[in-house]
Amino acid sequence: MQRQPDGPTCQLGGWGRTMTKRMQPETELEGSTESSRSARKVRFLARWRERRGRDQEERGLAERRKSLGDGSGRLKSMAEARVVPRRIDEEARRELAAIQDRRDFLRRSAIGAGILALGAGLGYGSGYAQGTGLSGGTRTVITDSEIAARVIGGVRIATEFILDPVPAGTDADPYPGSAIQAALDDGLHVYVPSGTWKLATPISRAADGATIMGAGKSTKLLLDGVTPCISAGTQNGWLIANLATDAGGVDISLATQCRLSDIWVDGVLMDNRPIGGGGTGGGYYGTRAEDYITSGDGTPSNPYNSSAIQSAIDALPAQGGTVFIKAGVWRGTTRIRLPKSGATSSKKHVVLVGEGVHRSEYGITGGGGTVEQGTAIEAGIDMYSPCDIFDLAIAPHPNYWKVTPCLKIIIDPTMVPNQNIWIGGFTLSRLVLNRGSYGIHFTGQNLTGVVWQAWNVLWEQLAILQCAGGIKIDKGDSDQSAGFRGVFRQLMFHGNTGAASATAARQFDYTINSSQVLIENWLCENSGQSPAADYALYIDTYGDGGGFEMRNVDFGDDSGATKDAYLNIKRFGRVIGLHARKDIDIGGRGYFLISSRPIGANPTPVFNLVGATNLVIEQNAGESFSLGTVDGTSSGNRATIVIRPTASPGYLGSTTPTGSPFTYTNLDMYEEYVYLVGGSISDVSRNGQSVGADRTHFLRPGDSITIAYTSAPTIKRFGTGTI
Repeated sequence: MQRQPDGPTCQLGGWGRTMTKRMQPETELEGSTESSRSARKVRFLARWRERRGRDQEERGLAERRKSLGDGSGRLKSMAEARVVPRRIDEEARRELAAIQDRRDFLRRSAIGAGILALGAGLGYGSGYAQGTGLSGGTRTVITDSEIAARVIGGVRIATEFILDPVPAGTDADPYPGSAIQAALDDGLHVYVPSGTWKLATPISRAADGATIMGAGKSTKLLLDGVTPCISAGTQNGWLIANLATDAGGVDISLATQCRLSDIWVDGVLMDNRPIGGGGTGGGYYGTRAEDYITSGDGTPSNPYNSSAIQSAIDALPAQGGTVFIKAGVWRGTTRIRLPKSGATSSKKHVVLVGEGVHRSEYGITGGGGTVEQGTAIEAGIDMYSPCDIFDLAIAPHPNYWKVTPCLKIIIDPTMVPNQNIWIGGFTLSRLVLNRGSYGIHFTGQNLTGVVWQAWNVLWEQLAILQCAGGIKIDKGDSDQSAGFRGVFRQLMFHGNTGAASATAARQFDYTINSSQVLIENWLCENSGQSPAADYALYIDTYGDGGGFEMRNVDFGDDSGATKDAYLNIKRFGRVIGLHARKDIDIGGRGYFLISSRPIGANPTPVFNLVGATNLVIEQNAGESFSLGTVDGTSSGNRATIVIRPTASPGYLGSTTPTGSPFTYTNLDMYEEYVYLVGGSISDVSRNGQSVGADRTHFLRPGDSITIAYTSAPTIKRFGTGTI
């Protein structure tokens, strides 16, 4: 056996460990210097602390013997039974410590920073070293006077409330459920270690804010298979997590603002998303629509009642929250209303989350009608305050297919008096809009004297399928300006037909005064549309801030419309990669990189200028690019319109001067070379500067030259290309 060095020791360390630091013995070489005296003081204090620790341990043992009775081995009274020393379950404490360094329990139960005190050396009486009572066997006796110092950051451990003899915690020899109850009665936050626990009655307590957390599926609670193993009663703010029960499960039906997570009931992992209370109100962590189902099995022929979704929305507290909507068809004739039912004002923020949806017509029953994959709502939704919607399909009730919108978003000061709330924005993501008269209609009402504005809007991965019209965004009845800032990306319009008019059949109809918008990666394909829309995309706005930008928009085999697009962006427009199959009309100001390709044997599509003021229009390489008609406004602005094909348009025409000096201005809207052929030229000047009698000049639209001659030349014009 290795001999330990002589000298006093000092206990150091943390939870479940003892570290010993040996003090060096005194020697005759220390001398009488000041440093030697200081060292002796340190060693004296260490020896004094060691003796004090032993004395306190002996006093604790004496108190234990006294509390155990009068020497007969029997307790003096039932009152004394309640002060029998509790035990430390080191294994359970290590389990608790292993829950993400004790932070996971802290975060999920929100009990404060106390749990971290153990590892930091806090929360102990001054007379105890941190390792005291934790070394040796896995179950060490401590007294009631010490238990307050041993509760881990306010968390009780159920096994430490088991009286002798301690069972094995197996199915054959289970732990007593009374220990869990005793731990919960002693403190609101309980950790239940692994093992089988046999209950006589449900675990409960008439207190708010309780936390009961197990070690996972290995923590098994058994009662009678019918009665709930844990009941929150009518309390508030309970968290029950990471444990298994028999078929009785856990009951929070009358509780409010409670949460379940990772609960196995009779061997089946229950929905691992937060859950709100029953009919008395939802939790801060959200509600589930399935808790309010009263009919149906979620099939197209026997759908769930969509009123369950409204009930879950209304169950959320005033600050809002998340509503989870499981897969299946939810149907009702009454439209769902966000952020709450009833015509009363509310600005709480609601998040609707489904279980996903197949974003094409292949996820629709029989190629038309009901969406059969994922979460499908057939009731329509009206949104009066900014809310987020994810991973589901929305359609009107079948009675109103192609009559009412799938989703209608309404800015209405009678619903939300402070209209500034809309600048906070909202998100629509991974949705199908099916069979509506407009997949989405964003508008306003009761807006006399009110400025319509919505900022920070994000719509992405939307499929607008089999609707009468696609998306319509207008300012409703507002008599003031309207402003919109948002992003629309990865949208698909497909199979939309059956609108009441050509204008109602538009796939994207946008008429907001002021815009800072990004559109990117769209497909708009609706072959056989009836009636045909006048335009598939209709955009009439001013681009402010960063402007109005479109990227990578194409029309598939056929948009179904008479013309593919009307793009009148009056300020800061930027369109990159638009591939048309029909004619398009361009106006306003901005930069356009466009091209077209015909459908079958049809004529090559053209771009027309309508109300154009200041444009640069370039051709996408590899596709057609032809100018059509030019209206009067555009013709009057020829000097500020530049058209750049990839290949030279060739000969544009000839002009004969009418008298010397003659000024020629390029109003062809192409960059061109001008050749002065024949005649007798004495001088050519540009911007008041003579360039001699040179006969070849490059002119951009709006550029001019002044020609002095004695015999008039012919001015021949040839367009240039960008490549």
